[in-house]
Amino acid sequence: MKKLMILLLFFLFPLHCQAHILRGYDTIHQGSVISSSSNIHDGTALSHLYFQKIITPAFTLYTLLAYDKDFQTIYTPDSTVTLNIDGQPFKFTPQFNCKRVNTFPFNRSDLGRGEVVLSPEAITAIETAQQITLLFERTENDPLSCDLSPTTVIEWKNIVSLKN
Repeated sequence: MKKLMILLLFFLFPLHCQAHILRGYDTIHQGSVISSSSNIHDGTALSHLYFQKIITPAFTLYTLLAYDKDFQTIYTPDSTVTLNIDGQPFKFTPQFNCKRVNTFPFNRSDLGRGEVVLSPEAITAIETAQQITLLFERTENDPLSCDLSPTTVIEWKNIVSLKN
């Protein structure tokens, strides 16, 4: 009976984090993108997290995007993000890009976003990761911490291994 109650709880309450893989085109870097989209349900300012692999003819890069419930970036110009991958910290400063985009549905000059560009060393660590914790440090707000679910870690590893 106790096992049945626990199983029922899993079905009645939403998951802490839901993730899935998306494919598309990145207008900022002008390349194909494969991304892991995670909806975070932990009661903090972090609501949406995207781990992206952007493939252009000239380069491949990996970015991390983080948004609140209104899809506003949680990055600030003086914030930092630390990925703790199996106990090894990788610290990054967000970059802010703005570019004119003339393709439908965008025709404006203010398309921009805050993103963290991950280092090759961090990507190598993700390839074998068992546990990843993100720490968002923002001067005007309290720090945010997010432990990725094992499913999300596997999804990130799959994105790194995909060729296109």
